Amino acid sequence: MIFVVVAAAVAVGRNAVPTTPAQNAAPPSMAPPPNSASPSPPSGASKSGFLPKKIGERAGLATPDDSEHMITFYITKITVDPKCTSSLSRPSGKHTILLDVSVQTENFSSPSDRSNVSAVLNPFAFQTRGSDGTTHTAKAGTCVPDLKAMPTEYAPNSKYVGQIELETEDKSGALLLAPGGLSNSSGWEWQY
Repeated sequence: MIFVVVAAAVAVGRNAVPTTPAQNAAPPSMAPPPNSASPSPPSGASKSGFLPKKIGERAGLATPDDSEHMITFYITKITVDPKCTSSLSRPSGKHTILLDVSVQTENFSSPSDRSNVSAVLNPFAFQTRGSDGTTHTAKAGTCVPDLKAMPTEYAPNSKYVGQIELETEDKSGALLLAPGGLSNSSGWEWQY
């Protein structure tokens, strides 16, 4: 704090012209318009823009031009802190979220759609938001011994049933799934 005062005094002592707050303001073209509000989330979405879903309710991704559905998926069950085996454990202060997932793929418009689906339905695309409102990135868990893993690539016109294991800091709250650039939606959220 003293350094700032001394530096200002030195600058004024060198014939610098002191500025007023109005002179430091952004030019009118850079200032936000009066009474501007942040964009509102899509209809039915939460404040953070995620579409609330119930366990077993349909979610899905369409092609980038929204002309065709690429996949439909359901989170059919969420289990918190399932029992780990004696050789596997969860880190202290972390929680395991086990998701049972059902997926139906449709026609793919390009070969990259095979891996685009797995870019969304993988542990690293999920986040959790705890009761304090803080969002945490989930990562792949290592607790469940007989995990029925989802595929790394999906075939068109196929059905899949499996599980995704997450490790997170939140024992309860909202499970968030952000599809990145693969959807016009901000994503989906499920309470657990």
